[in-house]
Amino acid sequence: MPSQLEHAMETLMFTFHKYAGDKEHLAKEDLRALMDKEFPGFLENQRDPNALDRILRDMEQCVGSDPISMWDLTLFPFGI
Repeated sequence: MPSQLEHAMETLMFTFHKYAGDKEHLAKEDLRALMDKEFPGFLENQRDPNALDRILRDMEQCVGSDPISMWDLTLFPFGI
């Protein structure tokens, strides 16, 4: 039986690939779709209606114009 951490990591990987498809990365549009679908409670509870745009802009500053890797997504929750 997997531990809670193993289950969490597996869920993160499956979610990443759900939005990345056969690619090894997420485009900015893929990340926006992931945020809209997988973080609805977080987004609904934001006082700032531009929170998602700000988060995506911060992510873009970190990765530049490169697509978003699994590693980037793994670190993403620590930045929000």
